[in-house]
Amino acid sequence: MVLNYIWVSFFLIAFVVALVLVMAYVTVLFRRPWVTHEKLSYPTIQLPLEITSTTTSIFGNRWLWLAAGISGGFALINGLAYLYPIVPEIKIHPYHHDLARPITTAPWNAMGRLPIGVLFPVVGLAFFMPLDMLFSCIVFYAFWKIQRVITVTLGFQRVAYSSYVVILNQQAFGALIGIATVALWGCRKHLVQMLTGDAGQNLTDEPTSYRTAILGIVFGIGFMVIFLWKAGMAMWLSVTFFLLYYVVSLGLTRIRAEMGVPLHDFHFTGPDQMLPDILGASRLGAKNVTVMSMLGFFNFTYRAHPQPHQMEGLALLNRAGVSSRRFILAITLALIVGTLSLFWVYLHIAYTDGGSSLQRFARVIYTRLANWLTYSSNELDTTGVQAVGAGFGVVLFLTAMRTRFLWWKLHPAGFAISNSRDINYLWFSIFISFLAKWGLLKYSGIKSYQSARPFFIGLILGDYIVGSVWTIVGNIVHKRIFFGGMT
Repeated sequence: MVLNYIWVSFFLIAFVVALVLVMAYVTVLFRRPWVTHEKLSYPTIQLPLEITSTTTSIFGNRWLWLAAGISGGFALINGLAYLYPIVPEIKIHPYHHDLARPITTAPWNAMGRLPIGVLFPVVGLAFFMPLDMLFSCIVFYAFWKIQRVITVTLGFQRVAYSSYVVILNQQAFGALIGIATVALWGCRKHLVQMLTGDAGQNLTDEPTSYRTAILGIVFGIGFMVIFLWKAGMAMWLSVTFFLLYYVVSLGLTRIRAEMGVPLHDFHFTGPDQMLPDILGASRLGAKNVTVMSMLGFFNFTYRAHPQPHQMEGLALLNRAGVSSRRFILAITLALIVGTLSLFWVYLHIAYTDGGSSLQRFARVIYTRLANWLTYSSNELDTTGVQAVGAGFGVVLFLTAMRTRFLWWKLHPAGFAISNSRDINYLWFSIFISFLAKWGLLKYSGIKSYQSARPFFIGLILGDYIVGSVWTIVGNIVHKRIFFGGMT
């Protein structure tokens, strides 16, 4: 019994390690064009770059400390208000204000929440996003809200135990595939050179050779396919699943590299949801669908997806002038230690404190499985195929317009990200940052924009410093302290 448990644990850990290592090897293949050639914005690395710079010190800038005092002060007061109700809370968080709350009649209530409020670190982070990205987020946020009203009015199905509409998630899935396809097309010369051996196999700035990366991808996916096949899934379905999964992963990584949006949940948008919905769960069979449901632990949401962080790590090393040769080794060690720790910590919490997160995931995933096994059709969902194609087509259209017309400001990444739930809490802060950046560039010029950078970095820094302190205090007093920030 104990030996069986050890073997199962070993293969589960190996599965998780292989899953993330394949992402790392894919990231290596795209590091050179995305980091060195295209020089994408990578907004999330601006803070660590500035505070670790050896040429200039941002800490002597008074605007930095003014902004840090503002955002940190709000976090400090609201944290105290959470612990001591006698302290008045400053309710600026989007959680407290919902413009859609009075809208209770169908079909208008189908658009969901419309929170309005300020998240200081999002205002600071969005300032480093390109203006067309900021503009696209706002426009497409309204576009998806309108679509929700229309689709629910027409009677389209919602995902079990959620407010998500299936056809809209299928559009988002198509959009992610479209973004990945455009990214692959843009790197086609590099990929051809890499496969033919002309891309420079011995470059000292690469984390590993391209040959090693390709072999790592092939053997990693091969191991995971065999793992799922032994679990009971058809091999063709396992291969299809992982191909789609890593295409979606690449699309999400591209979005983060260009936009830097800190939250990208994409609930129920992975291939574990799309394949049974579109191909038909009854047609796939109970065994295939059951194994597919077990993959929900890394497909339930892509909020904490590893690959965007890997690409940002490589971009950070490149811009800081630090070698990335130990990148793969560091990820491998972190994966092994992290996975072992998670197995123990999460099970310990689940058994001692009830494991509310574990129950939530289990309830949603098994309810979805029950619906598939009970109500699903064995016919191809042509509407779902059309929805995926529509999302894919919109991305190609927006890309073509941006390529042909300089005045076209709508970006396909904004279209894909704006269907996620978490954008509800970010959109107004993104709008504030858009107005600030647009006003500075239009009326004061690039010098004023450069001078304003420390202020917006301070908005991020103040909230994160105080938020980290509240996290430590919360662990000491065994409470999750809500302070109205991001951390």
